[in-house]
Order: sequence, then C-alpha cells, then structure tokens
Amino acid sequence: MKFGEESVVCVASLHPGADDVEVFLKPEDGVKEEPDERWKRALDQLLVDDSSFVYRGEGNANVVLALPRERRVLRLRKSPPGETSTDAGRARAVREIEFLRNVISGFLGGYVQPPEMLCGTPEDMIKLSEAIRPLRPEHRRIKDVVEEYVTKYLDYAFLPEVLRSVGHPKRSTFSVEIKPKQGFRHELDEPFEKCTYCLTQYYKLKRGEITSRSNYCPFDLFSGDTERMRKAILELLRSPQNNLKIFRNGVVVYDSKSNFDDLRTIFAEWFAAEASRSFEQILEIFLRLVACTLLRGFSHGELSPPPVRRTLDIRGIESIVSHATPRLDPKILSKARKLLRSSGDMCNFEGGQLPSASVLARILQMQRLPYHGVDSVYGIYSKHSATLNDELVYSGMRKIHDGKKSTDDRFNGQDKREVEEEVVILTDTGNRDDIATSKPSANRSINRIPDRNGNRNDRSTDDRVFIGECSPLDKRNNNAEERREEIGDRTGSSITDFELEILRNYLIVTTAKDCSVLMAFQEVETTSISGVPAEFIIDATDRLNFAVNVGVLDLDPKSIHCVQKHRQRDNDVLVSLGDALEEEIADGNQLPFGHN
Repeated sequence: MKFGEESVVCVASLHPGADDVEVFLKPEDGVKEEPDERWKRALDQLLVDDSSFVYRGEGNANVVLALPRERRVLRLRKSPPGETSTDAGRARAVREIEFLRNVISGFLGGYVQPPEMLCGTPEDMIKLSEAIRPLRPEHRRIKDVVEEYVTKYLDYAFLPEVLRSVGHPKRSTFSVEIKPKQGFRHELDEPFEKCTYCLTQYYKLKRGEITSRSNYCPFDLFSGDTERMRKAILELLRSPQNNLKIFRNGVVVYDSKSNFDDLRTIFAEWFAAEASRSFEQILEIFLRLVACTLLRGFSHGELSPPPVRRTLDIRGIESIVSHATPRLDPKILSKARKLLRSSGDMCNFEGGQLPSASVLARILQMQRLPYHGVDSVYGIYSKHSATLNDELVYSGMRKIHDGKKSTDDRFNGQDKREVEEEVVILTDTGNRDDIATSKPSANRSINRIPDRNGNRNDRSTDDRVFIGECSPLDKRNNNAEERREEIGDRTGSSITDFELEILRNYLIVTTAKDCSVLMAFQEVETTSISGVPAEFIIDATDRLNFAVNVGVLDLDPKSIHCVQKHRQRDNDVLVSLGDALEEEIADGNQLPFGHN
C-alpha cells in the first residue's frame, strides 16, 4: 500500500496462544473461583509494593490496573456506596467471561482472549479501593471498588512473549489505544445526515465535558480510504477526549490532558532512527503506520460466515413499535432536523473496502447485526421492562461459528478446527433465499484484497452472523432454552424468543460501538527477525522496522437497562444540538466542522 513516496508494509495482531490465559472451569456453571490464598498473596503484593501496579484508567463501570511484571491488567468493578450485588459480582464476572469466549470470539477471533477470574474478600476490596483512591480522578470517586470478583486480562499494551525476543533491547514499547466508535448505521436509525459521535459532541460541549467539538468522525476511520483514515487519526491526536491514548511501556504518555506539542518528545524516542526528519514528517509516518495497522488483514481474523440454518420473519415488529411510547420527542426531533439541514453540516457515510480479516472489519461486522431499528428495541424493552433482567437476556446466548483458524499455532494459539452450529438470524423480509445467495445490499460490501500470493479474491463482510439459542454442539449450554423458560417463569416474563433475539443483537452492537483497539509497537533489528513470520513486522521506513500486536478490549456485555439510558441520552443530545445550532445560526457563524 503506497502512501506518497514511501511504503508502509504492515501486519498486526499476534496472539501467542491460549496458554497465556487461564479460565478455570467448573462443570456445573462453567467457572471456578481462583483459590483465595493465591489472590490474597497477589493483593498483599499490590498493597505493599506500589511499583507492582499502574493505574491505567477507568470508565463508568470499571477501574483498570496494569500489572507490568505479569503483563496483565485487572478490571475491578465499581458501584456507588451501598449498591453491592448479592453475589459479590460473581454472576457478572461469569457472564463477562462467557460472553467473550462464546460470543465475541466468534466475531473477533484472535483479537480477543478470555480473562481469568479472581475472587477476594470484602476486606480485600476495601484495602485495594483505599490504596488506589488517591490515583483516581476526583469526579470518578463517587463509586468505589466493592465487588470481590475481579477479571484479569492480557495486557495488549505490550508485545506477546514470542515477539519480545526480536525487540530492540534499547527501545521502549509504544502502544496506541483507539475507541473507533460507530462506523455503521442501520437504515431505520438514520434521522440525520450526521453520525451519533458527531452529534454527541454538542451534548458533551453543553455539559462542559469538552471545551470544543472534535473534527474526528468514525465513518472516516471505517471508510478504508487511506486519506480519510489519516485525517481521522490526526483529529484524534488533536482532540483525544476518551478516544485515543498513547502508552510508553504500559504508562500513559498522551491523552485528553496532553497538548499536541507533547508528541514531539514522544515521537523523538519512538522514531529515534528517523531523527533527521522534521516533526511533520515523523507525524506522517505515525499516521500511515496506524492506518495501515488498522487496515491489515490477519490470518487469525479470517472467519468463515456461519452457515444459515433458519430465519425469523420480523414483519410482526410493527405492532410492537406502534404501541410503544416514541423513543425520541417528536417536537425536539423535528426542530433538530430543520436546524441541522439549514447548517449544511453532514458526515460522509460513503463506505469503503475493509480487508475482511482486519480488526476494523471484524468490529464492523458486529455493528451490522440486524435489530430492526432502535425504536423496535425500545418498544420491546418498554413492553417487558418490569420483568427484563440481564440473566434472562444473556441466558440464551451460545457459542457461535468458530470459523477457520490459522495453521500457525505458534503465533495465534487457535484451534485448527471448524465448528458448524445452528445459527439463528434476523432478516428484514424473512426471505431465506435472499440470504442463502448472499446478494449484495446496502448492509454488505464486497472487498477484493490480495492474498499472500498477490491474487485478488472476493471477500465479503455481511450481517449473517447472529446469536441465537444454544447449539447441540455446546454441551454446557444444551439446556439454554429450558434455562430461559425457568428464568421467565420465575420473573413472570412473557417475552418471546423473537423479541429476545432483537434485544440480544442490539446489546452486541452496543458493545461493538464502545470497544477499544490497542496496537503495540516495538522497534526491531532486522538481523533478529529471521524466525518471525513477515506478517508480524512493519516496515515503516527504510531504516525503521516494528514488531506489532493488536488486541480488542472493553467488550463487556451491556446491561439490558442501557436501552432506557440510551433513550434519555439521545433526547438530551437532540436538545443540546438544537440549542447550539440556534445560537450559532443566530450569531451568523459557520459551523467549525463538517465531514463532506
């Protein structure tokens, strides 16, 4: 792939094997608690030696601590004071592990590895919460770490063991974390010619979360067009917000609190072999490097589309929507549409061609799961909100199609087996023939990309994957239907399988919109890479080569009650949008960002 006068040949995402991750299983429920003594010793070490962990950051639900010596990260669940779960978070941790192993891995393959589960005591968590409290931002301290069940993940800010030996001994490992956000819109969720991320900028500005709106648009990043991707990454550097971070040896060196000029110091070390170049030239190398890494297809990520066994007709969904309270306030929606139309500010929704095995393509495939519009989702949620809970929604999810795995187990650790399972999908028409023949549509693109021999083959990224009820091949979930009925009986829920399928797809799509991609780079010496497949080396310039790894994180199963929160947020965004556009139009100012 050419970028100007130079070529950046890159391949990424190396996962050295399942042996790196332990998930302890117990026959009756799939997960076994970590022995208390082992966790106790680990916790004691954290408390007496503050150099054994690094505060990596936190969101609304979790605190993340990095363990540099282990190359692992701990995810600690937070709750407001007094709002502890009755099982100390065990069900939530089990659901997180099973969701990653049985659902997400079917989409992302070797880009994810399930975590290990640890179990402490209430006293343990009080000590740990107090120890990390001074490291946390003030506005995040309204919640504390209270649940005793903790998950431990691979740390994608570092290279896997199999690549560390080829790294330059005097060079640091740099990594870039990007939250791509939403790169696909379902046809029924398109009230504006502007994407959700760009609309939300008005809301954040009104709330004082940001001082100016970002020019980043996720559709540029997902476009597959190198110039649009370069622009998107540059805008993330200029306005990182919560969507871009740079790490040096696992420690954040660039984020929303940084200044753009801080990159000069970071790049001076990262691209030391190109010290004679100007900052602007180094910046271009960085932009091309990241864009190429996101575009590159990897053997472990090439999953075959699951076989189509049966379909569900969604023509009955109109009755659900027609009886539901409108999700968006009609008056506010109409006002926002008129103001946005008059502003002329639009996003570029034109799709590009993403290699089917690239990390962006795999994430996009998750976002393409059909759920017949957010209005349908909210209609179902409203109808059953009194009895809906996460246990009921997630009890029917089962392992989806594994696809074809790479033949090189040394580097990706995946099984060389292909599992065929019954797949339930939703379609807009219920026409099985249209799906079976895979006719191109607005939700499907054909990508022609070169294979390792330079041949160009048709690869498709479509929306034929769906999470349905359990497969007979998944013995641990053979009774998923009975389990769902048991939960339904206990809660008094009358929700149908059809309605559950729509909710499940929506939650998976929501997870895909909030995930993060973490890319790790370390300079290598060309004399030491003879034993490493060429695909795991980036040739950035004539004098600069990197070993690279890519992982996806922040893939928690979303609570079903996020549906109500999303409705409130969407209405708040419309109010903020209308207020901001009225002010700017009244002042005669041109809007500062557009993506035409």
